[in-house]
Amino acid sequence: MKNKIKMTLLLAITPIMLLFVTSCNRDQVTQPDENKGVLQDYLTVSDFDYWGELHNGAMDNVEDNFVVDTTIVVLEELVDTVRNFNCDYLSDAMSDSALQFEITGMCHKNKWYVVGDSLGQEFDAFAAGDILEYLFNNGVIDGVEHDLLERLVNLAQSGLDSSITMVQMEDSLRLYELIWNNQQYTEWGDGYVSGVVLNIALHSVDFWTMYPPPIGKSNSICLPVLGVIAAKDLAGAILSAVSTAAIQYAAFGKVNVKVVAMATAVGAVSASTGCLQILYTAIVRVLGNMYP
Repeated sequence: MKNKIKMTLLLAITPIMLLFVTSCNRDQVTQPDENKGVLQDYLTVSDFDYWGELHNGAMDNVEDNFVVDTTIVVLEELVDTVRNFNCDYLSDAMSDSALQFEITGMCHKNKWYVVGDSLGQEFDAFAAGDILEYLFNNGVIDGVEHDLLERLVNLAQSGLDSSITMVQMEDSLRLYELIWNNQQYTEWGDGYVSGVVLNIALHSVDFWTMYPPPIGKSNSICLPVLGVIAAKDLAGAILSAVSTAAIQYAAFGKVNVKVVAMATAVGAVSASTGCLQILYTAIVRVLGNMYP
């Protein structure tokens, strides 16, 4: 199952996504209540820690609490079970009722990410680049953020191609974090897309370093030594972040910071939970029954 993300497709599904996005103007958005601490004079990537911690909390929740129903033999039923499990956790973790409503649509939109590699789904760096151009040309992101996101797209592609290690991925993310911090962003909203993506990607590296995925010939796509697993989180985060921002801008001419941040976390969680031992085993079992 190949699911190429194209700009035309994203804009075509705008009527559906209108149910899941709000019309808050990015120039009117203040710091989300969920972000911890008091803002410094200049923002840093760590000011988005709430979202990275939310991502890792959702991953921990699957690792610790998900119970596989061994009677499930249809792949979509398993996917829907995982979606609902993650969606419930993320919704319960949010104090913002408006975001709780948004989460349902986001979880549904990204639900197939969980079995993306099992079905041969590809991350389309070129399509992601088209969306970045759209956001930049319409003033949603500035030139620095455009370049950083482009680098992150390339980094994700390198990881998915197994051409870099986890250490190399983390080193690149730390470099991009330094570049972001040096921009001296002062308004909540400026640099938010790349800031949230970076924060979640760094938290993902921490998570997978602590909880490496199962290793085996049938699961080479999840080998942590190749950096692939963290690249899945990064790819899911990027696609969800930029597509949500583009859909919101196309529909309303403005973007909600918190909705984009939430979508980024949901996309990353959806993209890599399939590599957790408990879910990967269940996916392989169901696929084995479907394609013996």
